[in-house]
Amino acid sequence: PLGVVIAPADGSFTFDDNSESLDQGGFETPAYTELISYRTSWDAWHLAGLDAAGDIISVWTAPAVFTSWRTDNLSQVNGSAPLTGGLTAILTSWSGINLTGLNEDGEIVVTWWIPDFGGEWQNTHLTEVFDGPSIRGGGLTGYYTSWDGMNYAGLNEDTQIVIYWWVPDFGGQWTTSVITSVEDIDVPRPTGSLTSIASDAGTLAILGASGNGDVVRASWQPGQGGDWTLENLSVLADRA
Repeated sequence: PLGVVIAPADGSFTFDDNSESLDQGGFETPAYTELISYRTSWDAWHLAGLDAAGDIISVWTAPAVFTSWRTDNLSQVNGSAPLTGGLTAILTSWSGINLTGLNEDGEIVVTWWIPDFGGEWQNTHLTEVFDGPSIRGGGLTGYYTSWDGMNYAGLNEDTQIVIYWWVPDFGGQWTTSVITSVEDIDVPRPTGSLTSIASDAGTLAILGASGNGDVVRASWQPGQGGDWTLENLSVLADRA
């Protein structure tokens, strides 16, 4: 069964069996190969993941409107090609939803929605449209900044951290930046999947594990120009 654990304000926990609700509504429970979750500003709860065919399947409900759950195949809605992994979600201040993953060639593809679309979703192939680098290893992380910037980070073929980034002043244009250097060998670079954090104060951090298991962080903060700082947190923690 597919379900969610709910923790109300009193600190208790309950299990909500989504599969039972889906069955009652005439929907099949998807067989996910990976799964993420997110909650919109209008309190709609979403589970999203990839099925065996590489389609994005959304399981969602809006408690303020209805209590049952339903499924939508977003890839069929927008005609997206299959994805292989790296699914991540970015929610924007203008109520946009961006579900982003990688295809079999490591190219970034975004399935996105804004309220004006109604029931329709759009699809943008970022790597192809903006001639960006491919992402290796199937790992992708996304984060949203306090200045409404959308960002996706992964590792390129040289195991350098590369970012696809956009800010409102760019209009429809995306930019890519490599934030680590091949020549920089003082700090080991992450080799696998990444995760990211964007603070309200504007500090950005991308984290991953090196080949020997050390935790590595690339960080940036306003006033730092275009340079990112690369640190081995495992070494720093040992010294503390």
